Amino acid sequence: ENHDHITAIDQGDIKQAKEIFNEREHNPTLNSNALPRGIDPLLNRNPVRNAADIDSIFTIEGLYSSGIYPPDPCGDIGRNEYIQMVNGSGGTLFQIFDKQGASIYGPAVCNTFWTQFGTTGLGDPIVMYDEAADRWMISELSVSFSDVLIAISETNDPLGSYYVYDFQTPGLPDYPKYFIWNDGYYFCSNEGSGGSPIYALNRADMLSGVQSTQLLRWSVPGFSAIGFQLASGADWDGAIPPPIGSPAYVLRIYDDAWGGGSDHLEVWDLQVDWNNPGNSTL
Repeated sequence: ENHDHITAIDQGDIKQAKEIFNEREHNPTLNSNALPRGIDPLLNRNPVRNAADIDSIFTIEGLYSSGIYPPDPCGDIGRNEYIQMVNGSGGTLFQIFDKQGASIYGPAVCNTFWTQFGTTGLGDPIVMYDEAADRWMISELSVSFSDVLIAISETNDPLGSYYVYDFQTPGLPDYPKYFIWNDGYYFCSNEGSGGSPIYALNRADMLSGVQSTQLLRWSVPGFSAIGFQLASGADWDGAIPPPIGSPAYVLRIYDDAWGGGSDHLEVWDLQVDWNNPGNSTL
């Protein structure tokens, strides 16, 4: 998978953003006959959109922690605020802005959330605004390397109180990617070539501040040809909810360069029964 890096170039008083294509940054190619051969016919180096198509609410300087790589920046915008998070030297840094771009809290370290657990954060931050509940979810990994730390705002005010949770996992749930569905908070993580884990959290319990709630885990077979891999889920955004009874959807891409076969997209339906978790199906 290719990654595009953005860098700033100083030209006197003019600063321009330049896009650099790094075709060399990708998973290993083990199949010499992988398609397509040569330049990818879908690669477009001349995007048609321009700055006039983007209507910015505000522009601010992002958080930065010197010497921390990768920074793993993330952010989300809610009804009245924007929260940004980034890896820091002592755990995750976060900052809260209003919609005029003014800082109303921070930068601060997320460890203030986790003091009651006697642990500190490792990083890999995620912040998501749950539109339907009008609440905030903040998460990072623990220095224990086997815990996921999650805070749920008790109201829509990110400056208010939070319910906090510490969920244990079999190993380091690296690079977690969350998605919201009507029946749960879900995340997938990279835990090596042995399989791609999928976790489900009881959203209703967490929004209500239930002290002890459920964490469910599934694993789909891993790709032996590559070590870093994870699935990702379909996230519910917007005012229209998923149909009643609709499963959550988990997706993963496969490339023939990794071990032959054909390029394809894998899709799983995930049905969770919180009253009887044993009835849940993937």
